[in-house]
Amino acid sequence: MNNKENKIWHIRRLIEFTFVAMVHLIPEMGFAQYFVGPVAAGSGGAGVAAAEPGEGALLNPAILSHAPDFSGSTFYRDGYVGEGHHLTQLGFMLVDNSKGVFLPGGLGFFRTRRFLPELGSIDENYYHLSFGGFIYRQLSLGVSALYLDQKAMSDTLSGERYRQWDAVVGLHYNPHPDWAVGFTYQQFLKPKDSILETLRLNPFWNLGMNYIVSDFVRLRAEVAHHEFNNPENKLDWKLGIESVVRQYWVLRFGGRWDNRTKIRTISMGFTIDGPRFKIDYAFVKSSDLREEALHSVDMRVPF
Repeated sequence: MNNKENKIWHIRRLIEFTFVAMVHLIPEMGFAQYFVGPVAAGSGGAGVAAAEPGEGALLNPAILSHAPDFSGSTFYRDGYVGEGHHLTQLGFMLVDNSKGVFLPGGLGFFRTRRFLPELGSIDENYYHLSFGGFIYRQLSLGVSALYLDQKAMSDTLSGERYRQWDAVVGLHYNPHPDWAVGFTYQQFLKPKDSILETLRLNPFWNLGMNYIVSDFVRLRAEVAHHEFNNPENKLDWKLGIESVVRQYWVLRFGGRWDNRTKIRTISMGFTIDGPRFKIDYAFVKSSDLREEALHSVDMRVPF
């Protein structure tokens, strides 16, 4: 190896070392909640105590005990979830609580193209299998199995694949028609050391409440604790309000205060609550973004 080749070799090694160092020094690493549907997103992210059958099963599998006979939901999200962090996501969720079913269940799949400033483009396939049912009066228990397959598309990590299995355990208690509480412990399985910390599913718990103030107003409140990169055990607060403004029309507003990351989020959305199909939309804007935002929409069809 001559001097020129030796110099090029050392420059390449320096670039690779710098890249790896950047990846492992990112202050916010990994994913918390992989998917939040437009109903919860428009309510500040709160949803573990609500009872929407499609996106609800993704947030808390215990909600499946309140699902209708059979329903299907399609989801689409596009926008920014952080500085330079863009995603485009398309997926579906099928929920079955038909008469005669031994245990209510749900099956979901999401296809995601994610761009991270430090890693470039990442293609992801996400599978979500849930079961839930009543265990005592109005107390229900649910469990979910998650599988995430990620493939790096950038020149630096081209072809690298990362596969993760994880799980969710949830409780839902609805002692009165006007209020309910929910709890989940999510993504608690230890990932492989070979998976980049930026791409890992990280553990956290959620505790939430849903309260019907009147026929026209509902409140949601939730608190979460993220176990990773949280030495001071700071909490993540979410609050939402929704109102029925006209027949088939629901408006919602929400806010989120994540004391761990110091990020504040405002959100708004609406639902067209038709008798045969329902459409939900949400707009989410974070304090760390200037003009960028996240948009999400779904269509729900009960059968």
